[in-house]
Amino acid sequence: MIRMSAILSINRDGLLSPSGRAKRLRTAHAALDTQIIMDTNPYVPFRTGLLASSPFRSGKKVGEIIYDTPYAKRMYYGDKFNFSIAHHPQATSRWLEKSKALWKDKWRNLVKKILSRGGAR
Repeated sequence: MIRMSAILSINRDGLLSPSGRAKRLRTAHAALDTQIIMDTNPYVPFRTGLLASSPFRSGKKVGEIIYDTPYAKRMYYGDKFNFSIAHHPQATSRWLEKSKALWKDKWRNLVKKILSRGGAR
């Protein structure tokens, strides 16, 4: 099992009114975590599909995704694994960093949109 976090800095000043703040934050957290999993999936090594289908939101802090397999940590850091790219041609170790480099702005904008309008995607 490996826990990983995508840390995004968002200036919340002026985005939130006191009413509905907690609900908007929960909505934004859930949407961000879900989007991170979806956007990161193409970079997760895939042989049987167990690792790629194992991520879930920790629910403890925003952006914390847990890949729940015994070998997830070794795969993430690329320790003694040669993985196939047959199913996921973009698969790589440290898949969150790859995804974050490509999608960080999209993730930030998603959260800003939810916090400023209070709506989902």
